[in-house]
Amino acid sequence: MTLRLGFFTDFKWGNSVLLTGTSDDIETLSSELGKFVVSNEQMFPIHSLATISNRYPAMLFAQREAQNPQSSNPIQFYWLCTSSLLSNIQANLLSLSHSGNGHQYFDLQDSDNQLIVSVGEYSDSWWQAHG
Repeated sequence: MTLRLGFFTDFKWGNSVLLTGTSDDIETLSSELGKFVVSNEQMFPIHSLATISNRYPAMLFAQREAQNPQSSNPIQFYWLCTSSLLSNIQANLLSLSHSGNGHQYFDLQDSDNQLIVSVGEYSDSWWQAHG
C-alpha cells in the first residue's frame, strides 16, 4: 500500500486530515473498513496502513460506534464507520477509486477538522516537500 496520512492546518478551507493513495489503495481501504465493521473490534487504526507524515503527523481511527474519544491527543482523529454508514462511505470511496483523480470529504467524530481522501492529486514529490 502507498497510503499517506497527515494533518494540515488551513488546508482546503479548514484543518484537514489528508489521506492519499492510488485507486487500488482506496479500494483496499474500503474493503478493510468493511471487514472492520463486521468485526468485534471497537476501533481500527487506519494509520497502520499508511505512511505518516513526519512534519504533520496524524493518527486516524475508524470507530464502529459513536463515542467520545478517550484521548485528548491533538493528532488523533476518529472516523465514524457504523454498519448504517458503511455503504455510503464505501460508495464514495469506490467512486473515488474509479475516478482516477479527485477527492472526497468526510466528517470526523467530535471534531471541526475534516477528512479528505484523495486519489491522483498528491504525488510522492508533493509529500516529500510537504510531509
